[in-house]
Amino acid sequence: MKIHSTIITAMAATVLLLNACSSEPGYIPTGQSRVSNLGEAGLKITGRFGHDGSITAPESNLRKMPNQDIFFENIVGRRLANGFCEVSIATTNKSTRFNQNIQYSIHWYDEDGVEIHPENAGWNTLSLKAAETSAIHAVSPTASAASITIFVREITYTK
Repeated sequence: MKIHSTIITAMAATVLLLNACSSEPGYIPTGQSRVSNLGEAGLKITGRFGHDGSITAPESNLRKMPNQDIFFENIVGRRLANGFCEVSIATTNKSTRFNQNIQYSIHWYDEDGVEIHPENAGWNTLSLKAAETSAIHAVSPTASAASITIFVREITYTK
């Protein structure tokens, strides 16, 4: 009975140690962002505003759209004087021969992770000429915004 109890205690300690050493997969440090490749579905750009309202992206975190020469090169966020959050993502078409189009949908969340005004999260189109840089730019709908998720997808035209 004592050996059985010792084994269970050792197993529980191992599980606790492994959980403590791994980071939560969905966790983003305050003031940071993450870009996730969703394969053919596109990209998911997620950021959590810092206490000063800033968001930055680690250089290694910047990504290319699947199947396109569109790169997201700079993610910058700040809190405005009225308390609302603003985010801007530099978006570049690296192709020197082709114009390219993407769509993006912006979702804002409060400190508890509840989406703010989800009815406003429609799809917007961004058209980039060859070798052009533009920006995805947004301001939060309320001052309670704490994080943002932007889904980006390729536009596929059919005949």
